Amino acid sequence: MMVVASVLVHLIIGCVMGVSVGVRMKALEGPRYVVEGGNVSLTCRFDLEGDALYSVLWWHDGSVLLRYTVHYSEQQNGTMVDGEDVLVLDPISNVTTRPLAWFPIQGVQAQLGPEGEPEQVWLLEVGQEAAGVYTCEVTTEAPPTFLTANASITLHVVGKVRGRLVRLG
Repeated sequence: MMVVASVLVHLIIGCVMGVSVGVRMKALEGPRYVVEGGNVSLTCRFDLEGDALYSVLWWHDGSVLLRYTVHYSEQQNGTMVDGEDVLVLDPISNVTTRPLAWFPIQGVQAQLGPEGEPEQVWLLEVGQEAAGVYTCEVTTEAPPTFLTANASITLHVVGKVRGRLVRLG
């Protein structure tokens, strides 16, 4: 009940003062169909509306594929800590983690786009197992609570069977 009240207060104050009321998902861009063996880019477009980014999660069929969490460290004089080889303490879960973490999913090969930003993920050498629902989830730090928005896209894999393109997954 306290969380609901906190969110309502945040929304009311935001509306009255003309400030942001949270993250807004613009789109999840990417093709609906990809030819087996090809590469495909998925891009998550969002507006933080003035709030601070906390995390970006990419999901495939309900399993986490990528977790990017922004961390700040007092030992780093308040500067952002980034990179796969850095371990930091997550202030929410009190667990040591990496700002960028990949979670293996059988049949799905992925990497960040050329800019290295978590908003874009490339799926590589796509096979049947890569078909499914991809979701981008963005969370902001908006005291007194965290606000989340997400968008999903269904990816179908097509291949040639007897010279014709057919949906494989």
